[in-house]
Order: sequence, then structure tokens, then C-alpha cells
Amino acid sequence: MDLYLKNLAETADYLACSPFYEADVMAALKKMLPVTEKTTERQKKTIQETKEGIIECTFAPDLVQFLDTKWGFLNAVADYVAHSDPMRETKNWQENRFAAIVAGHPLLDKAFEAVGMAA
Repeated sequence: MDLYLKNLAETADYLACSPFYEADVMAALKKMLPVTEKTTERQKKTIQETKEGIIECTFAPDLVQFLDTKWGFLNAVADYVAHSDPMRETKNWQENRFAAIVAGHPLLDKAFEAVGMAA
């Protein structure tokens, strides 16, 4: 456990000190949420809303101190994944979201890849 916490602290420090500016964020979002010629208008709208939601999360009061860093971007994606409104509010959407996060949420995995930290 001590080694895990030491590695976690070192990784967090590295990410918090690694620049990740607006252009990097936009490139990462484009890579994470691609739009192709096969993407429907409805999908394009959802993708755009997701991008805007993640960008909005980067300015959250608890993350603004990490603005323009890899740590800030990853935490913005994590906040979005954990706290955004569900696309469909089913009876057990909260349990499903928790299970997806614990199992390794695809959007979080893509965000780690985008900052050079393959999940």
C-alpha cells in the first residue's frame, strides 16, 4: 500500500506540473470524441455537448488551480463522467454509472491516453 500511495503521489505531482493548454485540450477532446462522416447529427450534438461539459468542468472551483495542466484535464473528465446528468435516467442509472467508473470508464481511459498516460 505504501508503494501504491508513493507512486500515486508522484504521478499526481507529475501531472499537476505538466502543461496542458487549451490547444492540447481541444486536440484531446477531438481524439477522444471523434466525428466522422458516419456520425449522425444526433451523435454530433451529443459529442459537442460532452466536449462543452468537460471544458466547463475545467473551470470548477476545485480544479481551477490546475487549469492548463494534465491533472486539471483528467480531473475535469472525471468530474464530467461522475457528475453529469445521464443521457437516460433509468431506475438504476446511479448504480450503472458507479459500476462503469469502477470497471474503467471508456472516456476516462481515452483521457489518460490523450495526456500520454495509457490506462
